[in-house]
Amino acid sequence: MSTRNQFLILNILGGMAVLGSYAWGIGLFPDLRDDFWGGVPEGLRGFYTLNMFLAAGGYIAIFSFFMLRERPENFARLYLPYVLILIPSALWLPLTVWVLLEPGIALWWLLRIDLLAVGLGGLMLYPALWRTEAGSRDTKKLLSIALFFFCLQTAVLDALVWPYYFELPMH
Repeated sequence: MSTRNQFLILNILGGMAVLGSYAWGIGLFPDLRDDFWGGVPEGLRGFYTLNMFLAAGGYIAIFSFFMLRERPENFARLYLPYVLILIPSALWLPLTVWVLLEPGIALWWLLRIDLLAVGLGGLMLYPALWRTEAGSRDTKKLLSIALFFFCLQTAVLDALVWPYYFELPMH
């Protein structure tokens, strides 16, 4: 199987896991929906929601670029950032449910590490983008802007802001 196809399969399976974890969490725990926000103030939630769409667009843009333009021998260096993005993203909501239902400091730190891993994976895409021989400088600039919104969401809003507002429930 080609490295391009392996990369595609990683993203399809990982994307399905992320979406599936959201469907699971929201579907089975509707009473926790507000708690998933972790105390993020109402005034920030609109910005968060808007940026989630911009971040998804950034993810799709950078993935599409790599999928369509990257040379086969360079896909191996993309696996780690994408694994750091996809697996922890799929684990976030289940971990959050677990923390909400069975609060504990160890789980809380596991959740924090999970979020930091996603942010790190996103940030790792910048050097991958600029080291590739594919695409013009202008294309890379545009993709860097798209990637900015993904990193803003994952490395700042999710990994730093959300935990700041999240109050560990104590039963």
